[in-house]
Amino acid sequence: MTELLDLYTDYLQVAFGQASATGLSELLDQAVSHDKITRLLSNNDFSSTDLWLLVKALVREHETNDACLIFDDTIIHKPHTEENELRWSSKSGDKTLSAPSFLSFQFCFKFERRFVA
Repeated sequence: MTELLDLYTDYLQVAFGQASATGLSELLDQAVSHDKITRLLSNNDFSSTDLWLLVKALVREHETNDACLIFDDTIIHKPHTEENELRWSSKSGDKTLSAPSFLSFQFCFKFERRFVA
């Protein structure tokens, strides 16, 4: 499990655009099925501590006072989808929100222009 999780987190760190279990499977020429990756993610309850332990070394390697990571957990409302391991439902008053959720992040850094005469 640890090897596949490491592979998946490495993929998430370097993927451009949308990252998915299917995308990783395709990148590996189906050596690992997207179902196996999805099961790994849905059968475990990963916490923010687990995520930090996986990425801490990389973050510390690039740590600087002029940079930051911005995380955004986005929910896309889809009223006609059923709940599963990738979509959840939440009650807000008399409304139920059924939505896939995903986490994205950006690495931002200070850019200075310096002119040399």
